[in-house]
Amino acid sequence: MKSMFKSLLAAAMVATALLSPVGPASAADANYLSIASADQLSGRVINLGLNKSMVIDVPEDIVDVLISNPTIADAVVRTKRKIYLIGNAVGETNIILFGQGNQQFAQFNISVARDTATLDAMIAKLIPGSQVHVETINDSVILSGTVKTPAEAGKAAEIAEKYIGSAEKIVNMVSVAESDQVHLKVVVAEVDRNIVKNLGIDTESILQNSAFALTATGSGPGGALFQNWGAEAAVSGTVDTFIQALNQQGIVRTLAEPTLTATSGESANFLVGGEFPIPVSQDNNTITVEWKQFGISLAFTPVVLTPGRISLRVKSEVSDLSTEGAITISGLTLNSLSVRRAESTVELPSGGSMVMAGLLKDNLRQQVKGFPGLMDVPILGSLFKSKEFERNQTELAIFVSPYLVKPVAPSALQRPDKNFAPPSDAKAIFLNRLNRVYSSSANPPKGSYQGKIGFMFE
Repeated sequence: MKSMFKSLLAAAMVATALLSPVGPASAADANYLSIASADQLSGRVINLGLNKSMVIDVPEDIVDVLISNPTIADAVVRTKRKIYLIGNAVGETNIILFGQGNQQFAQFNISVARDTATLDAMIAKLIPGSQVHVETINDSVILSGTVKTPAEAGKAAEIAEKYIGSAEKIVNMVSVAESDQVHLKVVVAEVDRNIVKNLGIDTESILQNSAFALTATGSGPGGALFQNWGAEAAVSGTVDTFIQALNQQGIVRTLAEPTLTATSGESANFLVGGEFPIPVSQDNNTITVEWKQFGISLAFTPVVLTPGRISLRVKSEVSDLSTEGAITISGLTLNSLSVRRAESTVELPSGGSMVMAGLLKDNLRQQVKGFPGLMDVPILGSLFKSKEFERNQTELAIFVSPYLVKPVAPSALQRPDKNFAPPSDAKAIFLNRLNRVYSSSANPPKGSYQGKIGFMFE
């Protein structure tokens, strides 16, 4: 009874092997393949991993083997019915087997590709929760599927690059499940304080033909002194003297609050200011004009690392026209730019803030001018000189706050000019009204009401 059961089991196994479908070999049979009939091998595509080997048992004796492209794969016959295949390079080739009398009894194709099973397992292990699939085309690797954040997509590409050894052979088609958007709020505050002090006596002496005359004659020490020179000494001219007293203090406050929104991994730019022309000489004695931007500019690139964690690259600049360092060419004065710039890369949580401060500038200038010789006389020398003092202090601070945001319905947004209505001519002329003023008895502005209505009860 037992022998009969064993015979039936063996027959069923042979029937299953004979009736099994013929198709490409999977990764599971990449090491060994047994063929019961030559018809099962003819026309079959065998997938072979790069630098991997496979053992195939054939039903007939092998006399000769023909490989169309030995650089792709190689075949080694160790016994009459056992052949070893080795994948040498990525590509496709075919093999023909010859039996007794040099008669062809089998022909099959070989496709050599990179083994992606190891790379699949590595990405799944290092990036938990990801749905990344690895496929190959010729010698290139294609990554597809979804991940949670852009950082995970970049990490998957980096793992594949280390595994393959070349970034040019990787096609990253991994998409992010939810595209995060970052809203950046920036406050640029600058305080410029300027102090000018000018105190003294300015003397201008201009020699003219008719003026006062100072003559030394007669006896006495003075007269004897001039007489010893052998001539009459005289000084003529006009002297204009005025007192300078100036104390000036000024302060300038520059404030900008730009807000930008960008998708994770993309850049956004902002500029409030203008452009000024710069003439540029060209060939054939021609002049063209180039425009240089100035004002308050902001550029940032956010990358969402993990939910609630943002890597932020911020570049902010405050520039304005200045006469310092200006040049004059052919009567044309070209102004320079006074620039304050800050650039940084930080990691912040959503709603966190960062300040880039300490951009200080302190210029001090003093100047003393007066009549030579007389200005050096103690005490009385102050009547013949003037002193100028100028000090300029500038401080710039930049506050940055990123937020993770999501789009909302248009009905939840309001325009700045909502409910604005111009006044009537009479109110504008006699009451200096710039817009209409509504009271409880006045008519409400035209337009639909947006808000909650009805009764609320629990």
